Amino acid sequence: MSPSLILLDLKMPRKNGLEVLEWIRESPFREIVVVMFSGSDVETDVREAYRLGVNSFIHKPTSFSDFQHVLSAVHHYWFGCNYIPRIGGDGLIGREKTPFKIIAQ
Repeated sequence: MSPSLILLDLKMPRKNGLEVLEWIRESPFREIVVVMFSGSDVETDVREAYRLGVNSFIHKPTSFSDFQHVLSAVHHYWFGCNYIPRIGGDGLIGREKTPFKIIAQ
């Protein structure tokens, strides 16, 4: 079973998120939804992420409760409102098929 969605941080120790995103888009997993999280709101970072094929760019919240809220919103959109093709073409992932739980506030 392959992942349906990758949450990727822009700033990481060995490779930055843009390098990982570029690798993902050139790999057999290129169709996986990638959501970039970053404390950066530098326009060039956002533009480069979209140029490389990110599906969404979200400013990383600083408090844990805000982080929970953002993750809940990401889950609701990508698995509740949107349909994602399964890698390998064996169906769709949507509202009724997600194994994840929404975080209640």
